[in-house]
Amino acid sequence: MENFLNYDNTFIKTNVHLVTRPAQVIHAYVNGIRKRYSSPISYFAISLTISGLYIFFVQKFYPDVMDMSGIYSGEGTQEVTRKITEFLMDYNSLFYFFLIPAMAFISRLVFLRNGYNYTEHVVIYLYTMSISAIISSLISIVMVIAFPDYYLAWGMTFNIMMVLYHCYILKQVFELSLFGIIKKTLLFLLIFLFFYIGISIIIGILLFVFGGFDPADFTPPQN
Repeated sequence: MENFLNYDNTFIKTNVHLVTRPAQVIHAYVNGIRKRYSSPISYFAISLTISGLYIFFVQKFYPDVMDMSGIYSGEGTQEVTRKITEFLMDYNSLFYFFLIPAMAFISRLVFLRNGYNYTEHVVIYLYTMSISAIISSLISIVMVIAFPDYYLAWGMTFNIMMVLYHCYILKQVFELSLFGIIKKTLLFLLIFLFFYIGISIIIGILLFVFGGFDPADFTPPQN
């Protein structure tokens, strides 16, 4: 019981400090202080559990709220968007398993001269993406229940906030100037854009191969 309470306190402290002093959490683990905060792997596992419960809740009780196909006018585009969204929701955990190593790789390239090796960059994103997933899931549940009409707007706003949060963390971790972090962020986003396009193509191929959609989805309906 005492061990459980100690871990519970550690988890709470990790959440709070990842918001208020994230560089301290990362530096502590990288420098070998392992008992002060939750380990990145266990913390990541908890975040996947929370986000998985959130996705199950939304798909079970509010399936229409995550349908982004309505923002497109073409029926074919709407159908493809709906199927891609379903794919990402069904394989949310797998998506994070690929995303974090990819982000760490890009980060390693961008911050090549700043002292962190690839594994330490993975630690950064295990923590940052986990706290992002936890906060996003908890707030999104409230948005879905109380303000469903603003759910998509909230999602877009949170994505911007997440970029700014990572800028804040990386500026602290690598002790960069404002100009330095802006320059590094633009380079990171440029490389990530190519990665995103590549992943989108791969997802499209997987959906096509496994019957998620066919080329007819892109064909305008006959009058």
